[in-house]
Amino acid sequence: MDKPILASELITALGDAKKNILGWQGGRYAEGMRRNVQTEIVTAQKFVLSKSLIEHAVQASMSKPEILFNMLERGIPPFNSLWIEWDEVYRQNLLKKIHESNGKTYDIGETIMPVGYHVLKHNGDYIYALYTIYDADNEHDKSKDKKRYMVSPQIGFSIDNEKPFDRLDASGNPEVMSESDWLRASWQATEAYLGSWYAQEYGKNGTKKDKYYLDLIRQRITTTQTASMHWMITQEKFDRGWDKSDMMKFMEVSYNVMEGDGRFMIALLGLLNYDLITTEEITPPREIDHIAFGRKVPKNEYKVVTINLPKPRGKRVYSRMFTGQGSPKREHWRRGHWRVVKSKKGDVLKRIWIEQQKVGNAELGKIVHDYVLNKKDA
Repeated sequence: MDKPILASELITALGDAKKNILGWQGGRYAEGMRRNVQTEIVTAQKFVLSKSLIEHAVQASMSKPEILFNMLERGIPPFNSLWIEWDEVYRQNLLKKIHESNGKTYDIGETIMPVGYHVLKHNGDYIYALYTIYDADNEHDKSKDKKRYMVSPQIGFSIDNEKPFDRLDASGNPEVMSESDWLRASWQATEAYLGSWYAQEYGKNGTKKDKYYLDLIRQRITTTQTASMHWMITQEKFDRGWDKSDMMKFMEVSYNVMEGDGRFMIALLGLLNYDLITTEEITPPREIDHIAFGRKVPKNEYKVVTINLPKPRGKRVYSRMFTGQGSPKREHWRRGHWRVVKSKKGDVLKRIWIEQQKVGNAELGKIVHDYVLNKKDA
């Protein structure tokens, strides 16, 4: 890679928030969260997607709601703090090509900004926060280089891979939002994070089965406040609290810039937990320095993630992968884990602990996993 990864540029930008973060309001909450985010991105496991994995994740994300729901249940993030980034220009052009091949229009806009997601486990749920870099024209002198800013919406989304969210999860207080208002807001979030065309095709125009599984997905995804809320509103307003109109503005921005990203992340994480994923550790060369935001960019190690599958030629392969009809696996030990038993409506009936067991076909070879656990300091 002839330039630093987005994560490294963001770490640099966070070194001078007042100058480099768009919408920075300052204050002790903002400064405290700035330090937290910088540390979290520095220490996060960093994945950069190969073009082949982008292709498969895009194609898999087009699957019907039943398959997407199976991906959601499988797609638990492999680390509690995970950074994922990819070539967004490549992804958007793939989406345009796929939609146009199906006789639909797809507008990718004039400017495509780099995209990365920080996925952080917080209070048992995974928060997905988008980060990007925005190049702004110099209003006073067009001959000068564009000013660069780090941008992150105040609202992201959260996915529960095991159970539905309820009103308390969404608002923190069941008295804040009525059942009907919560359901309406939940569907709005689902339409945004899965993509309006997807919600239209499988919600309004889908079969009974499509609508059933789309509703199960809706119950597992919700809006959530991200770290940038602490620096994009004043400390006074943060203490006083914000009203419904403020929150609607925050959500509108989030829905626009993250359209369809929830569905892509569901498919991607479903694939990341599949046996055919490989990673290559990359250490940036010490002799090459990059400058961003007026500072030297840190040389963070990262993993390039790819998938050992032929180029996608349709969605059937993902149906087989996520409905128990995938290719046979080599013999390996499966870790002990909780199995959740649910009703047809998606309600959790009971949880069963499954002991470690040897699975797969020994004739195909054997896989030995090493799990390294680091003890936390007291």
